[in-house]
Amino acid sequence: APAPVKTVSQSRIIGPVPTSPAKSGSIPSFFPKKNS
Repeated sequence: APAPVKTVSQSRIIGPVPTSPAKSGSIPSFFPKKNS
């Protein structure tokens, strides 16, 4: 459960920033980190 919490926390801190770059590869970078 702590994994999703971290993702939400980061998304909230970054805000709309990850929404745009998300398609570029910003989110993909976070996914591997969360998976690891």
